[in-house]
Amino acid sequence: MTSKVVPLNKEQHKNLKLIPKINFGRFENMNSTTIAFQEFPMAAVELPIVFVKGKDGETVCVVLMGDKEPKNHYLLDGNPRGNFIPAAFSHYPLGITSNPENRDQIGILIDESSEFVSETEGEALFKEDGSETDYLQGRVQAMINYYNSMRSMKNFVDALLQHELLVPQGVKYGKDGVENEISGFFVVDEKKLSELSSDVHEDFRKKGFTPLIYAHLISLNNLNKLASYVGLEGKA
Repeated sequence: MTSKVVPLNKEQHKNLKLIPKINFGRFENMNSTTIAFQEFPMAAVELPIVFVKGKDGETVCVVLMGDKEPKNHYLLDGNPRGNFIPAAFSHYPLGITSNPENRDQIGILIDESSEFVSETEGEALFKEDGSETDYLQGRVQAMINYYNSMRSMKNFVDALLQHELLVPQGVKYGKDGVENEISGFFVVDEKKLSELSSDVHEDFRKKGFTPLIYAHLISLNNLNKLASYVGLEGKA
């Protein structure tokens, strides 16, 4: 079904309801997704948190869910293998957009074609007087928090780049004598991190970057787990 994403409007959408479910099938071809700093503790338990260069050349922080193939190996039979669910997955069929000239001006979107949008079942978006229901307010606030967090994430990544802390890394794995590799990502160089001045470390601490760095480093223990997910599905 073709998506029909439009701005959420209290008059046009006054009768709409949302069925509070997640269709993980929408994300089965995603081998990574961006991550906000609030997600680091849970994500670090399940998957590798790494840094990649996007198509525009900008470095972003993502959680890896596969190798170079456009497939989400964290999903098994249509559901996550672990307890972590990326926030980016849970927002749909709502979305958030911003004015490129003023990032503080944001708008809420809705995919009218989604199977989770209904007029007969689910959680109402608007009250009879046109005001937002508590449910919609909660969903919108969650997206705003995520949006603001992603803006803060850019400052985090820029700081790592400024101090030249990111280095390329990959992991090799194999099955039945055939070797493959998950690569194309960057990680924090622990040696360079330890060599930073005390002033930089203190600046990182004050800005809340230090816990993010160590959660990222801990999460790298999941690279072998991810490789096993890929291998278990027959991709040697």
